[in-house]
Amino acid sequence: MKRAVSLFVMVLITTIILLVCATYSHPQAREQSSLGSWTHPQYTPTICHFTQQPRVAYITSIMGTYERTCKPFVPQTVASDFICFTNNPNLTPNAWTIDTTPYHEQYPNHQDHGNHRNSLKANQHTFNIAKYYKQSFKNIPRMKEYDVVVWLDGTLEITYPRLTEYILQKFESPLHLIAFAHEYRPDGSLKGEVAASHFERYTSTRWNGQDQPYQDVDAQFKDYLDNGFQDGNGIWITCFIPMDMRKPETRQFLDAWYLETLRHTTQDQISFPYVLQKAGVRIHTLPDDEIKGKPHNKTDFYIKHDHGK
Repeated sequence: MKRAVSLFVMVLITTIILLVCATYSHPQAREQSSLGSWTHPQYTPTICHFTQQPRVAYITSIMGTYERTCKPFVPQTVASDFICFTNNPNLTPNAWTIDTTPYHEQYPNHQDHGNHRNSLKANQHTFNIAKYYKQSFKNIPRMKEYDVVVWLDGTLEITYPRLTEYILQKFESPLHLIAFAHEYRPDGSLKGEVAASHFERYTSTRWNGQDQPYQDVDAQFKDYLDNGFQDGNGIWITCFIPMDMRKPETRQFLDAWYLETLRHTTQDQISFPYVLQKAGVRIHTLPDDEIKGKPHNKTDFYIKHDHGK
């Protein structure tokens, strides 16, 4: 009798598990969709593998009046949160979750001792404050629950509904980051990016109506060369960066990247390739044979709007 009861319980538990898997399996898991010449692999949520579905957040930071709106986004086929960190409660949300908590004051990065050029006490320009949310978001308590975080500059409008699926599939491999190559730097030279950074945003001590320290991109580049940086291995545009936060190397990369902003300049596209090379993290570079687009304008994943909209 006891053996029969035990067998019945085992069958019941198995049935419940199968029903849960069937209930939570993505309704489009058996579908395939095309994006140009690229075809999505089947996407099966990990709940049926007895692990939790990865939590995904798209984040941006809009400080001051640099942008007037959070850009619209197409809902994703896999549950994803969209969070905008801002000090402007009147920002048009367009379905983003608006968070006005000053986390940069409450949870500063442990490397910011106040003595760097762009320490938050030394440079209170809103452009510099936004770098905390881009590069140091892992210090924010609400962000600790996310497995994958996608940084979006405030100009980006996500147009592809299966982007989260694509990102999760890519991160099944040993990748840490995804980013688009800089289409205006085809030779992969950081020297060209430094030369192109000689404009008001970095060279003026008062920009966009606010004071800031001079951002010496030339000294930054020289420091990198003096420290063994090998130029010519790639330049990326940092407006769109999916990051796998489950991997400790990604967290280490973010700390190292933010330290370069604190030490040198707010031009994080100069520090990005240096830290990539130094940290040795793995990045998947777009566009490739499957994903197309010009990252400064429009790609298969997003539209990039002009600043100020």
